[in-house]
Amino acid sequence: MFHAILLARLARIGVRMPVLVSTTHNFSPESWSRRMFYRFTDRLSTITTNVSEAGTAAYIEAKAA
Repeated sequence: MFHAILLARLARIGVRMPVLVSTTHNFSPESWSRRMFYRFTDRLSTITTNVSEAGTAAYIEAKAA
């Protein structure tokens, strides 16, 4: 869920979190701005997981990781 990832990653800027795991169920961002958000905030997650290989491939292809 985009909004949950958004809030958790932004919260990590000001709050100490030892680990932040982001999970996506697919990767088909509707807009350029969402793709850029994923790209620029990926470093705030300790790890990003995906439930499907196709979603992972799309995430990497979009250079969001």
